[in-house]
Amino acid sequence: MAEAEPDSEPQLRLVSSYAYKRRKGIANVFGLGEGLVGQAALERKPILITQAPEDYITIGSGLGESAPVNIVVLPVLFEDQVMAVIEMASFTTYSDAHLTFLEQLSETLGVVLNTIVATMRTEELLQQSQGLTLELQSQSEELQSQRDELERTNQELEEQARSLKASEELLQQQQEELQQTNEELEEKAALLAEQNARIEQKNTEVETARMELEERPSSSRSRPSTRASSSRT
Repeated sequence: MAEAEPDSEPQLRLVSSYAYKRRKGIANVFGLGEGLVGQAALERKPILITQAPEDYITIGSGLGESAPVNIVVLPVLFEDQVMAVIEMASFTTYSDAHLTFLEQLSETLGVVLNTIVATMRTEELLQQSQGLTLELQSQSEELQSQRDELERTNQELEEQARSLKASEELLQQQQEELQQTNEELEEKAALLAEQNARIEQKNTEVETARMELEERPSSSRSRPSTRASSSRT
């Protein structure tokens, strides 16, 4: 039996046989219209050979071999699509009943082959779906891990922000205390400067008074005392 391959250019490849002896020079791949197999696939109609040459093919057993009388090539169709081609040889002549039965059988085989192909495609799609599911699951787990890591990072950043805010509040409080201390120091410095100015003024006044005393004539010095005495006569 030759089965159609789903290529851009349809071909038929030998996939199974029964009591068939392969011979050299006989092709196992056929294109549409190539040989009786390809022609039956192209026309989508059975081909019957009633008088095959003696050297065409032989049917052998353990006791002997002989050339067949009839050869029939049947396309297996499903909804006018070639699913396969069956070639059979017989020692006896195929009757009309045989041919009708084989045609009906080819229709049944077409349904079976289409079911098999559909099942294989379904299994392939199922495997792809399972692969995608596993991949999506792996990506989901990775995203969940990244989300957890992001949450931990956010928590750390929030803690750092709270700590920074507390530090800023403490620094602001210290700056206010320092400003208050500076104002108090400035007030004390102003008072001290005022006191120094007063002391300096007093010193200047004292120095001025001292100099005036030194420059003024002394009126308190004592003059030499004189005493007159008269003699008595």
